[in-house]
Amino acid sequence: MHILAVVCEYNPFHLGHQYQLQQAKNLYQPDGIIAIMSGNFTQRGECAVVDKYYRTHLALEGGADLVLELPALYATAASGYFAQGALLSLAACGVVDAISFGCETPDSEHLERCAAVLAAEPAEYSALLRQYLAQGLSYPKAQSLALKELYELKLPSANANDLLGLNYLTAIKRFNLPIKALPILRQGSHHGGSSAGFASSSIIRRKIIAGENYLDDVPPFTARLLAQAKTVNMAMLEQTLLTLLKRSSPNELLNLPDMTAQLANRLSGAIRQYQSTTEILEHLKNKSCTYSRLRRLLCHLLINIAKNDYAYSPAYLRVLGFNHQGQQILKVMKKQASLPILTTLSAANSLLDSAGRHLLELDLRAANIYRSFSGEFTANAEYQLFPVMMDK
Repeated sequence: MHILAVVCEYNPFHLGHQYQLQQAKNLYQPDGIIAIMSGNFTQRGECAVVDKYYRTHLALEGGADLVLELPALYATAASGYFAQGALLSLAACGVVDAISFGCETPDSEHLERCAAVLAAEPAEYSALLRQYLAQGLSYPKAQSLALKELYELKLPSANANDLLGLNYLTAIKRFNLPIKALPILRQGSHHGGSSAGFASSSIIRRKIIAGENYLDDVPPFTARLLAQAKTVNMAMLEQTLLTLLKRSSPNELLNLPDMTAQLANRLSGAIRQYQSTTEILEHLKNKSCTYSRLRRLLCHLLINIAKNDYAYSPAYLRVLGFNHQGQQILKVMKKQASLPILTTLSAANSLLDSAGRHLLELDLRAANIYRSFSGEFTANAEYQLFPVMMDK
């Protein structure tokens, strides 16, 4: 059984995603596709536009056979930890032998060479990276300069797709995972724009919020679902986030992942000075602290994810949905997976150790917080919802 995997958010599923899945199928001819998908909060520190169970429907309609949830700890992390959590989870399935991802550069060999350095972390590279970071540069910029100066390697671009692709390759090499990488050259833009008829997810979300027409940007099944589902946006969380910020001391803020003492103090000052999260983030944003990083900090504050949580490794494989072929993949996984497989939560306590139960608690907390704003499901819905089963 040859199984291809994709790491995704499908926020929402659009024509570019459909193109990527079809291209991957054509190139690899897999026996099935596993999608490991973010839950109700995403890597950019934002809430998903619709609930993860609706997005599971979209993934299955779009060509995936089995959908797993990427735990909230990794789904809301910076790209390196996001990729690490996803790839270690996929390797633990025991059936995945390739991963496909969209990229902006056709030079996959160059990406491989960059990833080899990042995975090995030579001493001279680590030292130069720290030097650039001390100058106040962002992590991607410091990476780029260190690679260029020491090895005459150039990060293909600073956009999210290439950075994620690079981190997938790095995770494969660092942990010596038996997974082949299959980059798919994107048709269209990355997160900020559109071309070749493919609008990005962020553009589609903006259209949804503004009440504009997005029907030409998504497959018909996405349009039908979005017309039925309750949509969510970050504006709904504004007062909650402000309350959490105002009650937090610098020491409490310092407990958040990717938070420094200097940033915690700056954030505390901005909280006293400004009256909206937009104003606070605009004040804090600079060359070393991107808007996405700041959004992730707010997301971690909301879910109560702490620095210590980053010590955890994937501890389970949670199933969100499957079709007939996905059901066959699950049967093989139950024999070969190195982590417990959760299709319902009823057996979670008996299957998981304390670390696994802690990671699952973060997922449950994220889902319950999200649904308190979406109103889509009841507060304790995670124990009542079952994987989406599609007869296809």
